[in-house]
Amino acid sequence: MKKERVLYEDLYLKSEEEIDELIKDYFDGRDDMDEYTREEQEELVNDWLVDCFHDDFGKNGNLAYSNLKDVPVVITGELGLWDGKHKIIPVKCDNLSEAVDKIINSDCDYYRFVEDRFGNLKVEAYHHDGTNHFVIKKWTPKGRRCLHYCKEVFGG
Repeated sequence: MKKERVLYEDLYLKSEEEIDELIKDYFDGRDDMDEYTREEQEELVNDWLVDCFHDDFGKNGNLAYSNLKDVPVVITGELGLWDGKHKIIPVKCDNLSEAVDKIINSDCDYYRFVEDRFGNLKVEAYHHDGTNHFVIKKWTPKGRRCLHYCKEVFGG
């Protein structure tokens, strides 16, 4: 059976060994590594990862191979805020790229994207108040009914 696989996670969610390997990769072929403190090296590598995430994640990276890439999807989940957890009203998106853009524009500090064994995309978005948990799923007739019901009950 297909297992979950991490598609992306920010540097600060990785182990020390993974961080060391990424620093080596970043400075490979450069001779200025010693000019930076460890903290500065980590900052440069994290900025590099974020740039790669924004530039390539959806176009050429892991999302390009997702079964959800070119189909309508729905975002479900909950926000971890200072006053507790709050479920979100499901949001329909025309494609996976649009859904990811909505999630990463949510002013969070760190992100982790995991594809589950069913092909859904689970996203953890960490911020100063807590963690937002999102699931991006294929848009189905059941999802259409759920969204209609949520709009009737909660408005929107």
